Amino acid sequence: MKKFINNKIIVAFLVMALVLPFVTFSFTGCEERVEVLKIFNSGEYIADGSEGSEDVVASFESWYKEKTGKNIRVEYSVFDTNETMYTQVNNKHADYDLVCPSDYMVQKMLNNDLLLPIGGEDFDEIWADAFSDEDPLDYGLDEDDEITVDAIMNENLMPLLTAYDPGWETGEFYSVPYMWGTFGILYDIEKIKAIGGEDAEEDMQSWEAIFGDKYKGHIYMKNSVRDAYAVANIYNSSDELARLSENFTNFGDAYHEKLSDCMNYPNENTIDAAEKTLKAQKKNLFAYESDEGKEDLLTGKSDAALSFVWSCDAGYVIGMEENLNLRYSVPKEGTNVWVDNWCIPKYAGNVTAAKYFIAFCNLYNTAYENMWFVGTTVPVRAVAEDISIEIVDPWSAVGEGEELEDYLCFAELFEEYADECDEDETCECEWHKYARMYSECLFPSDETLERAAVMTDFDKYNTDIVRMFIRVKAS
Repeated sequence: MKKFINNKIIVAFLVMALVLPFVTFSFTGCEERVEVLKIFNSGEYIADGSEGSEDVVASFESWYKEKTGKNIRVEYSVFDTNETMYTQVNNKHADYDLVCPSDYMVQKMLNNDLLLPIGGEDFDEIWADAFSDEDPLDYGLDEDDEITVDAIMNENLMPLLTAYDPGWETGEFYSVPYMWGTFGILYDIEKIKAIGGEDAEEDMQSWEAIFGDKYKGHIYMKNSVRDAYAVANIYNSSDELARLSENFTNFGDAYHEKLSDCMNYPNENTIDAAEKTLKAQKKNLFAYESDEGKEDLLTGKSDAALSFVWSCDAGYVIGMEENLNLRYSVPKEGTNVWVDNWCIPKYAGNVTAAKYFIAFCNLYNTAYENMWFVGTTVPVRAVAEDISIEIVDPWSAVGEGEELEDYLCFAELFEEYADECDEDETCECEWHKYARMYSECLFPSDETLERAAVMTDFDKYNTDIVRMFIRVKAS
């Protein structure tokens, strides 16, 4: 639609611009709010067309037009922390249509009435429309099965969602998982062997590696107050966790209750104990890091040899195939399963498009593109299983007209050990061991999930734990 502006209005505008030089005028033309989808996500957390990936945002705009007959333009912006996102929504009433908070932040936003419900009849209809052209067989279902949310999600993940979003028990949920993973240790196997000897790799199977003295001066610690408190408390509870699990061989209810307590139920005693442990650790650190630690280990240019990381960070740098000495482990004492979720904030202006985007992210091709780009696990079970097969058994993934090289990860390493490889996923050649490690990093096994718990909001102890970590870093 054209706008006709007479000369008097133009003159008036020019005068205002001269008189008010510091005022910014913004014209959005005829675009209505229902034609805009505002997304607020973490950085580098969606396939954007780089590195040979699909541009998911651009693809959604085209797909939405095909599905609804309506135009949509995505305004995509990023945040650095959950707390930054929370401030924008809670304090500034930002009208984002979708945000991507972690599990504990979903709970906090729910408790403060900052989210709109997703699950319900309206979402079911949008989901059905989104998946109407999809083949159930692609999702591991029978050809006559309905492709519902529950049907395609990882069955090991689903029970964990109620810890922070109880609506998953009734179908009236406020969040839909987008990515998930664990925290653990990323290490350079050659560097740790030079420091710790032949037992070094076994050392990486315990949190003692980042809290003990053996690797002093070579440890990166994530600059994250919640994760620092949680892992310190797991370490402080090592003996009890060992006793409750028969030395980490039998993970029953008592073990899971204690592990959850370590992460989710702070008190003055656990905060004080974590502070002492983290202060002792600080003397052994190479540095605290927010995002640079994984890049440093990738290049291998510093004295750092190991780092406390999220599995998404480990998967990202291992998948770059630039340093084949990198490994990832989940220590035996226990880990956190983190879940990042799509949520619709209270002040959203385009709820319908937001729900379509959530469904779009769970389509097989979209989830596949996002998973390879981000380097962590999507909740769509079939996608995770197929990519895992591509990693550890690429021969079975090769289709007609395709080459092994189209699927082969770590080709340089494979060439080195090709003579030892029997092209079977149970093979014990060094390439297959590496591929299985990478697959485990991306797709936590049932054994790993047996010793994992979800972290929820610290509630009234949030401030105390933040102050504790400030004291640790200042010590």
